[in-house]
Amino acid sequence: IVAGAYIVRDNHTAYNLMLGTDPNHRHSRAAEILLWDVIQEMSQYVDRFDFEGSMIEGVSQFFKAFGGKQQPYSVISKSKNKWIGIAARLFAGKNF
Repeated sequence: IVAGAYIVRDNHTAYNLMLGTDPNHRHSRAAEILLWDVIQEMSQYVDRFDFEGSMIEGVSQFFKAFGGKQQPYSVISKSKNKWIGIAARLFAGKNF
């Protein structure tokens, strides 16, 4: 196996939960070919494909090459440590 993907779908959207390539075959473009085939297959069943993007620049660029667009989303969490909670609120949405 050179590349693999784990995709789930509901009635409207397919979700790319995992995509990977064997490190020995990273330059084979197997992940690109596999993802393109998955997108084509899923287009028979759903209206949207959610790449489940990444903040990692290389991964983000990989998905953008397929026409993916970044969508901001919110995360709600609770911390038992009040200082961590305060820091999280202060730095929420900041890029470092």
